[in-house]
Amino acid sequence: MFYLNQFFQTVRQFPIRFGFILISTVALFFSASHRDFIKEASGLHKAQEVFHPYFHALISSKQNIPWISRKLKELPGVEKVEILENEKLNQQVQSLLEGMDGDIAQAVGELSLAGVKVVTRSELEERSITLLKDYLIRLSGNDTTVGATVFPPKKRKMSAYSWQAWFSEIIICLCFMTWVFSVLAFTKPIKKNAYLVEQFQRRKNVAIKTWFSGISLMIAIGLGCTFILKKPDLAALGICLVTVMASSLFYSRKTSWEG
Repeated sequence: MFYLNQFFQTVRQFPIRFGFILISTVALFFSASHRDFIKEASGLHKAQEVFHPYFHALISSKQNIPWISRKLKELPGVEKVEILENEKLNQQVQSLLEGMDGDIAQAVGELSLAGVKVVTRSELEERSITLLKDYLIRLSGNDTTVGATVFPPKKRKMSAYSWQAWFSEIIICLCFMTWVFSVLAFTKPIKKNAYLVEQFQRRKNVAIKTWFSGISLMIAIGLGCTFILKKPDLAALGICLVTVMASSLFYSRKTSWEG
């Protein structure tokens, strides 16, 4: 508790610097562990899908849809496989029924169906995509209905790889750089206060203990904000945790009045 009090004394002296550290720490944890959410919130995930060929398929719900999805994802030419939600599935079924005769449309409409969207790599040719469709039919049965392949315009396809594909990574880098500068700006005040404590109270390693107490509190806040939205990427969260804790190394040197 003593070292946490020392940390808050420095916070009261430099509240703006502390604000930058706290915000950048939370932003770093959140951006690293919710990259897909960042793309969805920015709308770039929709733009990226346009830049890749894709097709829809309607499969009997009696089939093992998650297993079929995993098998498709194992193929080298597949970028992503999305199991459609009910709203999107209904749209695909209605689109399919519009092009059918009345009796066939009625029969299809009575079936219990599940839908998948298969997004392929941009360099994949139409012949290779046809092979993917054939493989999907072999996995799911001959009653599977596969839609036409949607190809993006070539000009837009080339421009997609400039920065949109790396948008979430760019955000993470900006958050990390801001966090590093904020930590460095807070280093000198903590070391000065730690020097005074060591001189007059005969304590050792006050700076690193003070920072460890403070950063532990900010990590707890960052983790709490990260888990509020949905389950985060635990691997990325672990890397962030180790990185933030490693900032204690800035305080491993002997303190002085100059910081």
